[in-house]
Amino acid sequence: MTGRRVRLLAWGLTGVALLFTAAEMWLLALNWDTPKPEDFGERWVEIVDSVLFLMFPLMGSLIASRRPKNPIGWILAGATLVVVTEEFAREYGLYGLETAPGAVPGAAFASWWFQVTWIVSLVALPILFLLYPTGRLLSSRWRWTIVGSLIPAAIVMGPVAIQVWPHR
Repeated sequence: MTGRRVRLLAWGLTGVALLFTAAEMWLLALNWDTPKPEDFGERWVEIVDSVLFLMFPLMGSLIASRRPKNPIGWILAGATLVVVTEEFAREYGLYGLETAPGAVPGAAFASWWFQVTWIVSLVALPILFLLYPTGRLLSSRWRWTIVGSLIPAAIVMGPVAIQVWPHR
């Protein structure tokens, strides 16, 4: 991939994250008066978290566009993209299932996505720590620590995905 395409891809991930965050804010405003489930935070905290969270794709895209072989930038940008889609899905599902039932397609799937993808940030964090600052593991023996962070995530994510699958 050429340098221009790499930069375009890196900053494109941030652009998509910004679009999902803007859509989440719009849906959050529509859902403002809807009683929220217990696993939702306070509305003002959600706004601040979502806006502050945008620093991660920005940092990831900056690193990935300047050092495309360093996986830290791609992990930050990619994992953040999953997390912002999760946050969008939370509000989309709430809108489609509670605020205006049936008004939007796929609300049950969005709710499922929100309940399943939280594990991505938990998996990305130890991998980032292991790769920091050079983008490489200290030695090849450290590979097993990455596998060790992926196995528990898969063990948790599988049953959760099955349990919360929409049955409507």
